Amino acid sequence: GEDVEAAAVKIQAVQRGRSQRKRANGQREAQRRAEARKGAAPPPKSPSTTPAGEDMSDLQGQDVEAAATKIQAIQRGRAERKRAKAAAKQRAADKKRERMAAMADLQGEDVEAAAVKIQAVQRGRSQRKRANGQREAQRRAEARKGAAPPPKSPSTTPAGEDMSDLQGQDVEAAATKIQAIQ
Repeated sequence: GEDVEAAAVKIQAVQRGRSQRKRANGQREAQRRAEARKGAAPPPKSPSTTPAGEDMSDLQGQDVEAAATKIQAIQRGRAERKRAKAAAKQRAADKKRERMAAMADLQGEDVEAAAVKIQAVQRGRSQRKRANGQREAQRRAEARKGAAPPPKSPSTTPAGEDMSDLQGQDVEAAATKIQAIQ
């Protein structure tokens, strides 16, 4: 507990120092450029001011302690968010591993049945897309010719063939033939 807190305080101090030096260097450089443009000499440095030029001589122990506590709280928050993000990543990886293990337990028949079902769904989707495309192409062609499109009828195919005279056996034979082709 104390070692971790002491290390955190040290890390925070180093980080604050680095950040302050970077900011101070940038401000000093900007001030030098401004002074160079004006032709005046830069102001003298004072040990009781921060690099930002703030007077720190009136800081009391409580102020310093409150600031340190606040910085520590911020650092602990960052560390906790980092830990939570890593834990979430680990949970996602574990969940994926479990799904993969469950898939490894599938038997050959289950896999084949699932594959057949997926293929059937995909073939149906593909056929519907193709039929819609053919109907749309036919409508566009007829629109260019100036003819009225044929009425939509459930007893005609997308190609416009009349299918009202088909009997149950004919439909079965056609379905079997279509399935064998695919």
